[in-house]
Amino acid sequence: MSLLDRVVTRLSSSSEPVPFERDWLGVTSAPARVLMADSDWLPDAAGEDYCPRCGSSIGIGEFDGTSCGSCRHSRLPWGRLIRLGRYEGDLRDWVHEIKFKRNDHLARALGRELGRQLVRAGIGSGDVVPIPTPALRRIRRGIDHTAGIAHGVCRTGAYRIRRHLKRSYRPVQRAVAPSSRRSNVSGTFSARRRWLGAGIPDRVILIDDVMTTGATMRAACRELKRAGAKQVVCVVLAVVDNPQRQ
Repeated sequence: MSLLDRVVTRLSSSSEPVPFERDWLGVTSAPARVLMADSDWLPDAAGEDYCPRCGSSIGIGEFDGTSCGSCRHSRLPWGRLIRLGRYEGDLRDWVHEIKFKRNDHLARALGRELGRQLVRAGIGSGDVVPIPTPALRRIRRGIDHTAGIAHGVCRTGAYRIRRHLKRSYRPVQRAVAPSSRRSNVSGTFSARRRWLGAGIPDRVILIDDVMTTGATMRAACRELKRAGAKQVVCVVLAVVDNPQRQ
């Protein structure tokens, strides 16, 4: 067996990063299958665990088939929202692994789970648009985490990634007071010209990792609709329970 064959065999059979992976590639976490193997986490069910219109957690009977008490009197720029769960426990830890430990494999694994939820919801195709991360922030973090999630989604259906949006640099949302988050993202998104010239797809699937106040999703959705998108479906890994979201 050649040296290359031995390296490939070692990488494919090992569940933990080997020394040169850590030293050369910056691997700091176990593979996604190891991180998720010991967890009893299961994705939430739309209409039972959360409202598929606004993403808020709900109890038995709170969703009337159209909306819940949190969004019944609210106008939302998206048509539907799909999530994996609340931003807590294992799911919260996994989001941190993706963003701050550059675990792209985990991003893709959770993206595949999001894709399965989309298929179950009858949304098996469409343009997948990851919320863009400013270039400087991508360089600092060493990962384009929403793109990794989007690639995972695209493994489960007739989806294609399209970077229809670009984003100007602003402070990260978690560093801004909730009351200022809408103004922090206002005007930061714009549609790419090449998309405007190519025609607008019927369905756009907007991908992000976490929704807290919903300000980022609102701003991105509105820009997509201004550009001519007919339907926007928001898809996130986790939602922070927040009564001020609407």
